[in-house]
Amino acid sequence: MKTPAPFPTHFLLGIALLLAVLGAIRAGATAPLGDRFQVALSDAEIEKAKNLADRYLKKGGKAPDTSGTGDAATGGESTGGDSSDGGDGVGDSGTGGDSSGDSSTPPAKPADTTPTSGSSSPAEPGDSMDAQPGGDSPTPAKKKIDPADLLFAQAHMKLAKRAFTAKNIDKAKAELTLIFERVSDYPEARFMRAVIAAREKEFVEAWRHIDIAQKAAPDNPKIKEFVDRLQKAFPKPDTLPDAAPAARPAPTFAAEMIAHGLEKLFADKAVSGKLSSVAATGFADEGGTVKAVVTLETTDSLDPAATKTAIAAAIAATVEEAKTASEGKTLEFPLEISGVPLKNPGVQAVPEGLSAFLKGVSEDTDVAIQDSSESDPDASKQQTGTYTVAAAGIKNLVDFLAKVGPHAVEYSINRFYATTFGGKSIWKGELKIVFQLP
Repeated sequence: MKTPAPFPTHFLLGIALLLAVLGAIRAGATAPLGDRFQVALSDAEIEKAKNLADRYLKKGGKAPDTSGTGDAATGGESTGGDSSDGGDGVGDSGTGGDSSGDSSTPPAKPADTTPTSGSSSPAEPGDSMDAQPGGDSPTPAKKKIDPADLLFAQAHMKLAKRAFTAKNIDKAKAELTLIFERVSDYPEARFMRAVIAAREKEFVEAWRHIDIAQKAAPDNPKIKEFVDRLQKAFPKPDTLPDAAPAARPAPTFAAEMIAHGLEKLFADKAVSGKLSSVAATGFADEGGTVKAVVTLETTDSLDPAATKTAIAAAIAATVEEAKTASEGKTLEFPLEISGVPLKNPGVQAVPEGLSAFLKGVSEDTDVAIQDSSESDPDASKQQTGTYTVAAAGIKNLVDFLAKVGPHAVEYSINRFYATTFGGKSIWKGELKIVFQLP
């Protein structure tokens, strides 16, 4: 004969509580008014007893867990259960509700499953980014994106990885560009593009991409590691231009025209990422046409034909074939400028003492004048000065020249080059300016 299974302890406790409630109510019916319900349970305890019994019957004799721990620390059982009773984990999106079974606890709000710009599928075997530090996918960004755009980005990211692994860098770049058109701050894509740019010694371009990746995934350790390595190779510039410069007033003489053109050239990502130095010298007037020479020094070789086209477009000049040196890292372009004169036709005298004037311009444009050498004024009250300057970038330099331009007969940029100061990337240069004095 089989021995009957013992009743679960929690069930017996629940029955005892119900009997206590009924006994208290029965006693209260005959006790004096002042003694009534003094031994009765609270409403919450009564409700708890009812729920214990109800849940026992629903589960076919299995006693519910009232220990307050439940499975997986959810405060209730992790399988089955009615989410409305606040005790069983599946219906509660992982919250488990109140472990006491208080039915007044509302169900938890379902988790938001909208994809974000940082979401990506795991890398497949063979898809690692080779020289990319660690090869881990960046931390997901928080910005929500369209699911279709996310799927597009994930698909083309896989293609970019495969192209990168196969050393088909042009294909990888093309795939990454497609991603940027749909999800501009997709961190994994920006990370890979930064790695490619750094390999090609396009350090400004590398900073531009890794800066976007870091903003999208600020806590990703692999991005942080890459940033540290890039900082040692080429300290981050104070400014990372990624758009065409604002329109400036029409130039009135040749040097001003070239200065404006160099600013546009720096905004050309195909060229600017490799630039380490620029110069505009050799100005001369030959039969109404101004001739000059623009010299570029680069961290890696540039395509002379493509660079010639870029300079012609930026300066609006006729550019001759480049003279190359230093294994293609120095390009010298003779050019001709029409439509503007060599010298400033509307030059105005410096409105105050030259030193005070230059100090004000320096403060207004954040261009430091570190050294200067000035000649004595000639018979026309023109004074030639050579100035060593430091600036955050080409925009500051052109701002400086725009301020001095109305009072300059002419000027040349002897050299403007990238360097470091105090661990930061800056640009220094030497300017030759002929001022008109009162």
